[in-house]
Amino acid sequence: MAIINSMGVGKARGSMGNVTYRTVRGRTIGSQKRGGVDPATRADGETLTQFIFGLMARFVALHSADIKASFDGTKYGSARNAFIKLNYAAFVRALRALYQTGLKNTDISDSELEAAITAYATEHPDEIYRAKKYGEVIYLNGAWSSEDNPEEGGSARVTVSNLLIGGSALASNGSMKLDTEKTTALTANVSSENVLSLAAGSVEIQIGDNAVLSCSSEAIADGVLTADIPQVNSAVAGSGQTVVITMRFQADDKESTKVLTYTGVNVTTAGNPL
Repeated sequence: MAIINSMGVGKARGSMGNVTYRTVRGRTIGSQKRGGVDPATRADGETLTQFIFGLMARFVALHSADIKASFDGTKYGSARNAFIKLNYAAFVRALRALYQTGLKNTDISDSELEAAITAYATEHPDEIYRAKKYGEVIYLNGAWSSEDNPEEGGSARVTVSNLLIGGSALASNGSMKLDTEKTTALTANVSSENVLSLAAGSVEIQIGDNAVLSCSSEAIADGVLTADIPQVNSAVAGSGQTVVITMRFQADDKESTKVLTYTGVNVTTAGNPL
């Protein structure tokens, strides 16, 4: 592709030879026509590029208000353009497996699209841009949430690491053991770079479609949050579970929320069933 500044070409549209011209925001842009077949093309004719752009356009539509609030527009484009430009490569990696199933992008449901992006962001928490505005860069590290929109002047960004449940690290495709007779300890290292005080608010855990577990939590001491997961019913046990942990913190005069999503978790219980 080339941007053309020429009296001879002017505001051109259409094709000449193997070059196609179009005018965007007062600039004439020339791009070479594609020849042959895209190597990433399936038998049904849908290319990987078409597949990804179709799903990205839908993802942007699902989160249009958040994206507008979270990204500075490009020099010659919108916040939507900025989101696509920043995240196209990561979306290719996140959605390639869906392309290889042979389904068209129109066959993928919104929930399947969201699940694929959430799973990839959980496994690769520093690849998909969630926000880039007000001089702040935020990466998507789990499910999309409007509460991650940046605030002018800087928002309270809380970092959670070294999450342990019952003394064991929790990860996607890992395991989690809860107790049916007593509480299970949850600990995590928490920090924030741009607040003076950070206090624990609440911790909630949802396993699959089961009811939300509200944990009793203590104030943060020496950068460590401690909470007690209540005793559970043995019915929560199962393989391939999705575990969503929502942590709310009081950071200076505002609340900051952190949502951690883990997929494919093998949940087991100990003790006698309730």
